[in-house]
Parts: sequence; C-alpha cells; structure tokens
Amino acid sequence: MNQLTVFSCFVQFSLSNSLQTFLESPVYSEVNPSETVILPCVVSKKGGECMWEKDGTPVGMYQDKYEWAGAVDEGDCSLAILDASSEYDEGMWQCQVSASSIEDGDSLISKEAEVVVRAAPKELSIQSDDGTMIAPSSILKVIAGTNLDIQCVSTGGKPAPLLSFTVNDLVIPSEKQRNIRLPNGDWVSSLNFPGLVQRDWNQSTIKCIASHKMSIETIETMVQMEVFYIPEIREVTIEQTEVKEGGTVTIHCDVDSHPPSRISWMKKGQDELILSTGPDLILNSIDHSMQGVYQCSAENKVGKSEVKTVELSFNHAPVIQSVGPSQEIIAVGGSSVKLTCSAEATPAPNYRWLQQTLSGELLERGRDKALVIERVNYEDSGDYYCEASNVVSGETREILSGAINVEVRGVPQIVTETREEQNNINGGENVQFDITFCSNPMPYISWRTEEGELLPENSRRKFIVQEEELKESLCYVASMQVSNVEASDSGIYVLYLENELGVTTEDISLIIDDGFFTMEIIIAISSGSIMTIIIFIFLLFTICKSRIPSRDMESRSSGSMSDTDSRDNSSDDLIYKRTDVKKGILKCKIYQPVATDFRDANLSDLYNFPKSSNCGSMRIKKAKEAADLQSSFNANNLIHVNTMTYSSYVSYDDIDQQISDIL
Repeated sequence: MNQLTVFSCFVQFSLSNSLQTFLESPVYSEVNPSETVILPCVVSKKGGECMWEKDGTPVGMYQDKYEWAGAVDEGDCSLAILDASSEYDEGMWQCQVSASSIEDGDSLISKEAEVVVRAAPKELSIQSDDGTMIAPSSILKVIAGTNLDIQCVSTGGKPAPLLSFTVNDLVIPSEKQRNIRLPNGDWVSSLNFPGLVQRDWNQSTIKCIASHKMSIETIETMVQMEVFYIPEIREVTIEQTEVKEGGTVTIHCDVDSHPPSRISWMKKGQDELILSTGPDLILNSIDHSMQGVYQCSAENKVGKSEVKTVELSFNHAPVIQSVGPSQEIIAVGGSSVKLTCSAEATPAPNYRWLQQTLSGELLERGRDKALVIERVNYEDSGDYYCEASNVVSGETREILSGAINVEVRGVPQIVTETREEQNNINGGENVQFDITFCSNPMPYISWRTEEGELLPENSRRKFIVQEEELKESLCYVASMQVSNVEASDSGIYVLYLENELGVTTEDISLIIDDGFFTMEIIIAISSGSIMTIIIFIFLLFTICKSRIPSRDMESRSSGSMSDTDSRDNSSDDLIYKRTDVKKGILKCKIYQPVATDFRDANLSDLYNFPKSSNCGSMRIKKAKEAADLQSSFNANNLIHVNTMTYSSYVSYDDIDQQISDIL
C-alpha cells in the first residue's frame, strides 16, 4: 500500500513539472497620460499562446500602442501600453495563455489588474461640516481650545490625492482621509481638521493641500483664522530691584488675550477689594502694611484668566500681629500657662518675653515665640510683654506688644516665717510673731489654739495684717502681738488662712520661762528705787541750803561770849530769818528762850549756844567746841533750845549725820 502511494506521488510530481504556470502576473498599475506602462506576465514551460483582455475583451497587438514587452517564445508575455490615455487604456487587464495541448489542458488566465491613467483633482476646497464651502477670502472666527469643524475636500482626482492641513505652514497631524470612487472612476477625498484650536493660531493661515502623483506641484486652498481665547497671564514682576520703606514700587502684569482683557489687581487676604486696574500697579510711600502677595487677574468676553501672584517683601522693623491667648488671663496656682506672640518682619524677628511684676520689677522670662509657664505661682502674676526685634540696614529695630495681664489665684501660700518659735521668753516681755504669706483672693485670717479654738483679741493680744508694703505682690504679713507675757501664754498658736480655693495653716510655739522676778516685781523695785533717789536728793539739797552763812550766833550764856561777835541776847533778838526769793522780803519766826528751870548745869555750854543770828546760821570756829558738842550732847535732855535747832529740819535720828556733814 505504501509503495503505491509513493509511486502515485512521483507520477503527479513528474506531470506537474511538465505543465505551464505563471511566474509573474499583471498588477495594479498607474500611468501618466501619454506615457508607457508595462503589465507583467511571465509563464514557465510556456507551450500555448499568450493573449490579453481588457474589461473581458481580447486586445490585439498594435504597433506603437500595444506591444509585447518581452520574448514571448521564452514565456515573457508582458504587455507594453504606449501613449496611455484614460479613454482607451483605463480598465481591468488580464493575461491569458492557451493550453500546451488538449491532453495537458494547462491554459492560464491571470487575475484582473487595473490600469489607471492619472488625473489631477478637478477641485480642492475647504468646507464646513455641513458641506458649505468656505471662500478663501473668508476669516474663520474660532475659540481656542475648541474643535475646528472644517474639512478639506478633493474631487476628480485619479487616483485619490493625499490631503493634509497646515497652520502657518506647519503640517497638522491628521487622521486617515476618506476616499470615495465615483462611477466614472473619479475620486472624492475628504479630511477633517484634526485637534483643538490653539491660542497661538490667532491671525494664522489654514491651508488644505492635495498631493498627487500626477504632478510634483501640490494643489492648495486656504482661509484666514481669528482665534479668541481666555486671557493668559504670562508673568507678574516687580520692576524695582531694591525696595525700601517710603519708596515707590511698580508691579507689572504681562497678559496675553484676544480680544483684549480687563486687568485687575488685588491683595491676598483682601480678595474682594480691587486695588487698581490696568497692566501696572503703582504703590507709593510703601510701609510694612503693604507687604504681601499681590494678585493679577484678567477677563474678556471669552472668560477669566487664572490668577498669578507676586510677593512684595522688603526689610523692615517688626510689627506685632497678635499676642494671646487673650489680654486677661486668670490662672489657678499650679497650672500651666502658655503665652503666644506673632510678629511680622523682614528679616524674621527674634522674640523676648518680659514680665513686669506687681511690685514694678521688670524680668526677662524667655526668648521663644511662645512662653510656657509650668506650675504658676503668685510670683508669676503681673503684666507680660512680647518684644520682637531684628536688624534693618545695620540698625536694631525693636517693638513691644501690649500687656497680657496674668492673675494667679490659689490657696494661701506661706512664704517666710520671721519667727517660727519663741523659746526662753521671760515673763513680762512682749512677743510678736510675723508670718508672710501670699494669697489671691485675700483670705479670712484667724489665730487659733492647737485644738482649733478661735483666739480673740484682748488687752494683751493683738492681731495685725500688714499689707501696705506688700499688697502689690499679693503678699501680706500676718502678725500676732502678745504683751507682758505670762506662763499661761505658753503653747502652740495656729494661723488659719482660708479663701474660696482652700485653707492653709501654720503652727508657732511659744515657751515662757517661769523665773522669780516677774514683771510686776521688777516694776515695783524700779519704782521704789526711783523714789528713794528722789528723797535723798531732796534731803541733800535741803541740808546744803541750811548751811548758807549769814551772821554769827551769840551765846545765850550771861557774861560769856562765843568766839563770834558778841551781841545782846535779848528775847527780841532770838529770831529766825529767811528771805522770800520772789519778793525780797525778810521774814523771821520768833522762838521763846528756854526757861532757866529746865537748864542742866552740865549743859551750860549747850544752853549758851549762839543765838540765832543771820537767820539761824551757826558757825563753830574751833574743832574742840564741835567735839565737846558731840560728846556732851544728849537728845533726851534737850527739850528746847534758845534758838532754832536742827530738829526743825530733820529728825533727831539724823543729828549724828548732820554733825558729820558740818565737820
């Protein structure tokens, strides 16, 4: 079975190699009028006759019109069409070869191949989508960014031309054109305008171009185009290279638009306020408030542009924009307080926080933009100021914010204790306890016993609150004064400070020494000593006064005279004289002489004591007389003396002392 199959294939292969076939067949061909075109047809093992048909009609060979282009006997049956014309030569051509023999039956007929005699387009135009032709003198008015609804149309060309659009001689990439063949063989071709209209095509020329093989030259048609577009801001610039406070600044806005647009100027943050219109914004006498971002916008009948900005900034002193969180802050003691400050300056400012305490002292509290006070106390009360500074043109510029008042409220707080404990206090002394505390609001102040019993004021115990010197710092001094302390005053004293936020207490110990000498005893001793000194001085003064010399006293003894001058001792002469200092009048008091019955013979010398002369002045000129007087004197025997005796001035007990004074 396999052998038969191999044999059959060999026979078929041998037969096929003996039959004629096309090596080359005619194809579509174009030719310019009056030119020659060759339709190829090459046959292998050609054994039959070659012939040609046009549109199904056999065509014979005619010199100078239809001729064999190759060696037919060798199988080259190609046809040369000379002096081509569309009238005779356009059509569908086929190459045919008759069979080599009746037995072989290997006749050949090629596929139809069209021959086209070229012809340029008869008409080229620009039309609207609805087919309306646009005259070359027309001006197309279009809006940028929209589709241009036009097409390039060519009619009558053979074959169909290659169409394209150009704008300002630049080819616009297009989609594939549409080609329609008419029954007469002519072509109608069209191409839509591609893409969106560009703003830079304004006042440009649109061309529709048809390229055809018939000619090297192209066929063109064109129209003018006016493009309307939304304004576009190209650039916003500050014309001055250096800007200074007080100078003039011009800001320019470069706008591209068609039709022309209205240009408006605004400042960021004030968007509703139009500062100026036109391409230039002029700012005169500029200051820091004019710094910021300036906006330029433009608008025409097509639409409104996007906003473009430029920032105006220059070196200037700081300007405080805000401090906070508020101008009045009430903080509870122990809490945290944060103060903020914002200043605008170029270059950027440095910050410093200052505190003016309630006593007027100025303190630096920080150097950051924000000041955080952790666990505030009464010392943090006061006015806070934010200071912003920078350097402009080599000069330091500073500005101080308004005050932020911080009021600290809290439970009373003990600050210092001037006397925590009073030990070894003697009875009768005065004691004062002073305790400094701070509080806001002002507390209710009371002194109590250790058991909590309220202590009232009395004649010896006073309570005082000193605030005049310290009230500006919310601090006060609570004092308790105890005068003429006693042993019963010893013990623990408790100061109670209470306000609406809490209570604070402080204990103080008082210890009294119970000695022998109390204050009453000391006062009594002192008073007695003073009185004794006064009496002694008075007596001494009196004695000294009594010794002022006047006249010698005569002895009262008959026939006997003292060593002083002798005078008659009559009873009328026994007088005591004294002078009234104020009136200068001499006054004397008369004393009666002692009766002789009472005289003692042993005291005769004493009885003869000098009489009172010179208002009682007595002078003893001899020491012996004084000694005799002292040894013989006996106060018990003395009843009266004929002159004024010392007993008129002092008691008898003081006689010895007086005599000593005389000596």
